[in-house]
Amino acid sequence: MLSKTAQVNNKLGFHLRAVSVIVQTALKYRATVTLAKDLRKRNGRSVFDLMLLEASPGTTLTIEVDGVDESEAMDAILKLFKSNFGED
Repeated sequence: MLSKTAQVNNKLGFHLRAVSVIVQTALKYRATVTLAKDLRKRNGRSVFDLMLLEASPGTTLTIEVDGVDESEAMDAILKLFKSNFGED
């Protein structure tokens, strides 16, 4: 299992479009993807679960990825955070 942190830096935080991009990416891999904030872990393959994190700009999240393609999945998800989910 891999675990890393990433900061939400886009202007609107975790809104529907940003969360949808994460879910679409997570679904491309066999690994389990979990995002956590303040000890609340949520399924990275569920738009509803990720919206419940209420991650505003500046929030630091923990990303956990576990499975056969965990390295590739983690790289793809971190890339989304670095690119502000394709916004700005």
